[in-house]
Formats: sequence, structure tokens, C-alpha cells
Amino acid sequence: MPNINDLIAENNWSMLSWRERYGDGIWLALAPSITLLDNIEFISTGGDIQSIELSSYFHDQGLWLPVVKADTINSALSKLDLKIFSIPKEFVDKWMDAVHEAYERVYELGRTNNYMLNSAIEQKDSGLMPPKELQEYMLNTPTT
Repeated sequence: MPNINDLIAENNWSMLSWRERYGDGIWLALAPSITLLDNIEFISTGGDIQSIELSSYFHDQGLWLPVVKADTINSALSKLDLKIFSIPKEFVDKWMDAVHEAYERVYELGRTNNYMLNSAIEQKDSGLMPPKELQEYMLNTPTT
């Protein structure tokens, strides 16, 4: 079961935080590269449609991803650590690969103004969903 420190120190992942565009709060996310996080932040702070779709995804079908929103950075760190700690050790590598794929897919779909991300989510695009082996764990991850 990984934690934030494991992902950064042992797997060379990156972490990024940014202010919520609509309302209060701070987003905090982990990814295998800073470029993936920059892409997610770009969508989150960009156009209205993309920002709203992305936020909706992270609070629903994308709950399995290492992304959280909280009122403070300390709360966000706690929520994120709790979320990733729930991943069984035997699935960590598969989860890390799936996170990379999902972030790439989010960027591909979310960088345009034509509701592609929302449509793909509704169609349960496989690149946006956790791998079948992880669904039992990841769609029920703690978010508080």
C-alpha cells in the first residue's frame, strides 16, 4: 500500500497543487510526470466547459485517481494519502500505469470546447475508468 512519499521518492512521481477556479478550495494531484499535472491544471483553470467537466469527473468516475480537492493544503495532503493508501500492494504497478493512461486521455478529451470529456465519461471510456482488477478498490476509495 503506497503513500505520497513512496510515489514521489521511490517512483519519481510529481505532485502539484492549484487553486479551485470556481469557489474555494485547493486541488492536489500526483502523477508520473509534471507534464501530466500541468495538463490537468491547464484544463481545470481553463475554459468553463472543460473545467466543470473535469471537476465532475474527479468527483465521480475519476475518484480512483490521485486527485483531491480540499479547503486547505494540509487537508488535501491527508485526503490524498488516505486515497492512495487504499490501493492493495499487488495492484500498485497496474494502478500507476492506469493513472498515466487516464491523465493522457483526460488531456486529449478535455482540451477542446466540444464536451468530449463528458461524452467519453458517459460512455465509460476505458481510458478514463480504473482497470477491472482495481474497480472494487478504487471506486470505493475514501474521499473524506
